[in-house]
Amino acid sequence: MILLDVFVHVVIHVMLQKPRALDGTHGEWYCQTGRPFRTVPTPEALLGAYDAELAREGVAHDQFGFGTWTVGSAPNADVAFEEGDHIDVYTHLSRARRFLPPFLHRLRIDLDQREALGEIFGGSFGTPQQARTRITVTLPSSRANYVALVRIHRIFGDEGRGGATQISDESGVHIYTGATRESRSHIEAALRRAGYAYGEEPETFVTDDAPPCAAAPR
Repeated sequence: MILLDVFVHVVIHVMLQKPRALDGTHGEWYCQTGRPFRTVPTPEALLGAYDAELAREGVAHDQFGFGTWTVGSAPNADVAFEEGDHIDVYTHLSRARRFLPPFLHRLRIDLDQREALGEIFGGSFGTPQQARTRITVTLPSSRANYVALVRIHRIFGDEGRGGATQISDESGVHIYTGATRESRSHIEAALRRAGYAYGEEPETFVTDDAPPCAAAPR
C-alpha cells in the first residue's frame, strides 16, 4: 500500500529538567537503583537550537505543559508531574518520518534520558507496535482542579503501565495519553465510569530508547 504524503501534526516532548550523575558526566544514571543523581535545567540555548532546527521542517511552536507518570496500581497511587516543553511541528508525513528518528536520538543523548518521545497525529504510519490511539479529555478551566486532574492522570496511568500529557490553553486543560491496543478499552471504560467525555484519534508513537543496562556484576 502506498501512503499518501498527508499533512500531520508532530509533538516532541522535551523535559525542562535533565538528570545528571553527581560527577556531572553523561551516563546511565537510571541503570542502577538508588544511584545518586541531580537535576539541572535544560539549557535555554539548547531549547532555542531545537526550535530553530524544527522550524526548518515545518510550522513549529512551543507549548509549556506537563508529562506525568503514575507509581503503581493503587486507586490513590502517586502521580508525578514533570515540566516539559512540547514542540509542535506541522509538516508532511514524509518529512516527519525523515527527521523525527534522528532528532529523538540526539535529544535522548543531550538530555541523558532513558527514552525520548515523539508523536505523529493524523494517522498510524509506523509498525503495528507503534500504532496508538490518542485519548483526550478536556476540562474547562473552572473544573480543572487538582483532584479532577489527578483522577484523570491515574486513569491514563493504567495501573502503572502508562503516562499522560497535560497542556492548557484558552479552551481549557487538555489531558491525553497514547493508548496501546491492549490498554485502550480499559482506559475508555474507566473514563466512562468516572463520567468523563473524551475524544480519540489515531497516532504513531515514535521513541528512541537507551540500550539495555548491563547486568550488575555478581
